[in-house]
Amino acid sequence: MFLSVYFHHTSVSFDHMLRRYYEESPGEFEVPADPEAFLLCDDVQLIQTLRASKNRWAERIVSRRGFKRVAEFTERDKGYDLQALGAALSQAGVEFFSVESRGVLSRYFDEDERVPLYVTDVSAGRLTDIAEYTPLYQRYASAVRLSRLYVRPDQAERAQPIVTRLTQA
Repeated sequence: MFLSVYFHHTSVSFDHMLRRYYEESPGEFEVPADPEAFLLCDDVQLIQTLRASKNRWAERIVSRRGFKRVAEFTERDKGYDLQALGAALSQAGVEFFSVESRGVLSRYFDEDERVPLYVTDVSAGRLTDIAEYTPLYQRYASAVRLSRLYVRPDQAERAQPIVTRLTQA
């Protein structure tokens, strides 16, 4: 669920566009610091503010015209260079942004140490370390890193050959 929801490419894209909106229009919408006002602050207020804004990112968000994902890489992928891809897209006049998402998929793992977790093996009458009990557990041991490249939708056809040429090994 973590990868499918929180790291979904569309969610990541819109989160980035919202961040760009905040950077380019500081003060237009602020989350209240006062606890009582904070409790009254909701997504309806944000959408109303975005609808009234002339900021290009706000307009894209409310009209649901997100940027299109043209490339995605994980920590297992080799031979890609986001800076070189960005430079090539800029040279071609393609508007883009890249986002790197990183997260730990299991709360039982820490960067430095593993939290002990045991399974009661009733048939053997003993506790078994979960890492020995199922290999699936190890799948979520490390952090996942997703690097994605997004372009303006009307420029995706122009961007795709550039990305393909620079990522083929």
